[in-house]
Amino acid sequence: MGSISSDTFKAGEAVVVCSEPACRHVFSRPSSRLGLNERCPKCDAVVTLRSLESLRHGWEERARLEAHAEGLLVRETLPVAALLENIRSLWNVGSIFRTAEGLGFDRLALCGITGAPPRREIAKTALGAEKIIPWRRHATVGEAVASIRRDWPDVEVVAIESCEQSCAMETFSPRGPCCMMVGNEVSGLSAEALALADVTLALPMRGVKRSFNVAVAFGMAAYQLTKAWNVPADVSDTVPDSAEDLSTS
Repeated sequence: MGSISSDTFKAGEAVVVCSEPACRHVFSRPSSRLGLNERCPKCDAVVTLRSLESLRHGWEERARLEAHAEGLLVRETLPVAALLENIRSLWNVGSIFRTAEGLGFDRLALCGITGAPPRREIAKTALGAEKIIPWRRHATVGEAVASIRRDWPDVEVVAIESCEQSCAMETFSPRGPCCMMVGNEVSGLSAEALALADVTLALPMRGVKRSFNVAVAFGMAAYQLTKAWNVPADVSDTVPDSAEDLSTS
């Protein structure tokens, strides 16, 4: 990668790096153009203009993924599982993978029509999480719950669904291992899934719309649920020294 001096760029301009691994040309563009596509002035490839800091964050993330794959970085997990029943959108599935992994979920159970890795659409939103968090495919929701109960006999099965018997999300405090279920984008959880739940919880809504996107709802509910373990957000993790080396690999 080219060197950068303090007088190379003008005020209001961003340091941009070509995202092509074989190029990595350093140049400047107005900060207002970050996120837009443009041709690299050196290799002529169409690239998304990203700041050097943004790219460095990506390299560090890649280093963490590689360290985990090599057994050098161990995940810290909570006794919480997610069960995805009949999630139609693969992008939603990938987003839930990413959120569950980031919050320390132990595993995911996929059932019904829910898609499973490896799929390009899942990888697009999971950003590598699908290679980290354990998951298993089940034919039915009953089979998925039974599998989790075998490992955690005292698990509380929690349905995230807005219905007559729902309790407010903030009133629930888990007593032990939990399995959080979310369902189809249109029809929600099936009657079979609701019958298997120990408790049904709903997220508060104040708008005209009475539903959230399933991946968004999962994120809000999962964050609220995992707060019960009082695990502070870890912002001090170090990255392997090889992170900078990955920029030219």
